Amino acid sequence: MWCISYMSSRTEVVIGHESGGAVEAVRADLELGGKKTRFSITLGDITEAKVDAIVCPANPGFEYAGFGGVQVAIAGKSGMGTFEEAEAKAKAATSPGKLRHLKSIIHVNNMRVDQDPPCDESVVRTCTASVLAEADRIGLASVAIPALGTEFGG
Repeated sequence: MWCISYMSSRTEVVIGHESGGAVEAVRADLELGGKKTRFSITLGDITEAKVDAIVCPANPGFEYAGFGGVQVAIAGKSGMGTFEEAEAKAKAATSPGKLRHLKSIIHVNNMRVDQDPPCDESVVRTCTASVLAEADRIGLASVAIPALGTEFGG
């Protein structure tokens, strides 16, 4: 592994490479609502993240689309049961399927079919707030959220 690191009192920026694993690129300890929170940007396979839950971008009907992106990567490792569960519930948290190191997969609709592009900053903000509220509701301490709206969302 190689890396270049800079650290201030609250934020660490790491630029590095580690073959076969995730690399934490940015790390910051923040205080939100009186609660200390660690925020980081990590480059790697979201299905291998060491967190309580991962977020799966979903279509408006929460059905499995199957044509690429994070959804396909998660389906390949979790199995289709989580997608069938999400579609039946019409959103929210599901079981982790075959990803037994997770407590849950949180499915979130990050596409607005009534706008072009279908995902913008306001949609990402709304989705992120919804994910964090759901994680809090079900008692999760950590969640990995992919870069929402960066592929099919435009």
